[in-house]
Amino acid sequence: MPRADKKIVWVTGASSGIGAALVKKFLTEEYVVIASSRSLNALADYQDQIIFIQLDATKSDSIKECIGKIEQDYGRIDIAILNAGVCEYVEYPEFSLSTIEHNFSVNFFGMVRCIDAALPLLRNSSAPQLIGMSSSAVYMPFARAEGYGASKAAGMYLLRSLQAHADDINISIICPGFVKTPLTDKNNFPMPFLISAEKAANLIFKGIRKKKPVIEFPWQLILILKFLHVLPYRLQNVILKQLGKYQ
Repeated sequence: MPRADKKIVWVTGASSGIGAALVKKFLTEEYVVIASSRSLNALADYQDQIIFIQLDATKSDSIKECIGKIEQDYGRIDIAILNAGVCEYVEYPEFSLSTIEHNFSVNFFGMVRCIDAALPLLRNSSAPQLIGMSSSAVYMPFARAEGYGASKAAGMYLLRSLQAHADDINISIICPGFVKTPLTDKNNFPMPFLISAEKAANLIFKGIRKKKPVIEFPWQLILILKFLHVLPYRLQNVILKQLGKYQ
């Protein structure tokens, strides 16, 4: 069992990108870090410093097995960061049901499965925190993001609803803009205000420490998206159609 003064943080989707950067950040801050993903990948060099438990967020049995190991070895989770996610685009006029379903299976229902399994261990903590990954895409719809954006919007609604009545757990929602990760490396369109995964992890870490209800960045992109959101609906559509030409 870890020392009582050391908090236990569980990070899903930890093999690369923001997840891997968060694991490294928490390691520098003297946390007990449990990293979960389907493989170690970018964290192979840190396998002696972390507790790695394999996890497939699309499978309830995999999640229950992971949580069972955490319960057996540690008895609690102080901070759960549910970061596992995918970004798969819809190439209209083809309307791909399988693409949309996969986005939801990982981004939304993966989060739901993890929350359901982790809540008992979070409640064993004296100051539990639940952090879920959404996206700045929830502020404005974008071309090709019918599946990705909808799954992230569903996740944000779920977490905001929990914030409204979950008095026993502090809940935060992460809404990042463009972050350089293996997911965004596949994008073939302009990504304004792109930041590194390390910078994103630092901003998220600060937000978690401050227990911010919403952790959103970079501020320049967030400001633009929120401004577009308050424009008349028809004007929004004109702007979005123009942006869609670059995607």
